[in-house]
Amino acid sequence: MDTIDEGWVSLYRKSIHSRVFQSEGLWKVWTWCLLRANYKGQWLQVKTGKGTTEVNVKRGQFIFGRKTAAKELRMKEGTVYDRMLKLGQMQNLLIESNTHYSIVTVCNYDAYQFSNTEEATGNPTTNQQPTNTDNKENKVNKKRKWSAKERRRPAS
Repeated sequence: MDTIDEGWVSLYRKSIHSRVFQSEGLWKVWTWCLLRANYKGQWLQVKTGKGTTEVNVKRGQFIFGRKTAAKELRMKEGTVYDRMLKLGQMQNLLIESNTHYSIVTVCNYDAYQFSNTEEATGNPTTNQQPTNTDNKENKVNKKRKWSAKERRRPAS
């Protein structure tokens, strides 16, 4: 079973110009939402009162609880809730609640994250720039011994 700590998410540089980015707290909650969202659908068991129920959580969704979110984000429950509502008003999120939990949908999730399985698993495709840290130039730089004179002064 996949865990929330596996994989990666895409973050676009143009996000720096968004309304969400202008608020440090809102940006933190938004980024957390992207990190929490499922990259593929799955059935999850959720505690509901005295029992549990299985919930189908689709791609781009996650189960939200104020107490858990507040603990993970190191914020007050009310603050997290207010920021989630703000993201909902901004049409970044859709929040569907019942008496036990909420299912949060990241609106336009596929626009933020890749949609095919190969890209979602983190395997680079021909459209992505590979990050090859073992190229010849890096090997040379790692092996090079710097003299005391070179360490004090940057190369020109």
